[in-house]
Amino acid sequence: MRSMRKNNRLPGFTLVELLFTVCLVGVLSLVVYATLSNGIRLWQRMNQDLVLADVNIFLDRFSTDVKNSFVFAGIDFTGDNGRLELAAVVKSPRFEGKTVGKIVYVYNQDKKELQRQFKDYPGVYSREEGRTSHRLRNISSLSFEYYYFDKEKKEYQWKEEWVDTALPLAIKMALELSDGTKTYGFTKTVSIPCAG
Repeated sequence: MRSMRKNNRLPGFTLVELLFTVCLVGVLSLVVYATLSNGIRLWQRMNQDLVLADVNIFLDRFSTDVKNSFVFAGIDFTGDNGRLELAAVVKSPRFEGKTVGKIVYVYNQDKKELQRQFKDYPGVYSREEGRTSHRLRNISSLSFEYYYFDKEKKEYQWKEEWVDTALPLAIKMALELSDGTKTYGFTKTVSIPCAG
């Protein structure tokens, strides 16, 4: 009679199967981690580039406005450390084209925002609220300075406030912007061609 052998083997995994599974899970975990890590870095880099692109566009707009400013009766050129008002050519929805108007750059410290507002010529006299065309957010500090020739001292100087009826020779805007991880400093100096 044959003896029946009992199968004493328990159902489960062998040591080789367990080692293979652990290695496979480890490799898959590394692949998933690397993919997520690269995705996060790419997202941060894209957002950083967008912030810098927004600043460059805003500074180009500022440069164009200052270069095209002029003396115009009824629209005074005034400025202090956080606000700049000037006469320039603006797009007017009222006239469906371009006309003389007022452009205002104003820094709101509470909102940490720099705004570019404009009014067409009738809007200046009717005291309408200016339309905001551009905003730059996350501004931690901003200052305007005005370049002029001091006739008494016979030298060129910068000052923080402009109340003269003539245009300054140049305007300097210095700002610091934070994107949450880094703080960037920008300075833009623009000369006014019709000044002086």
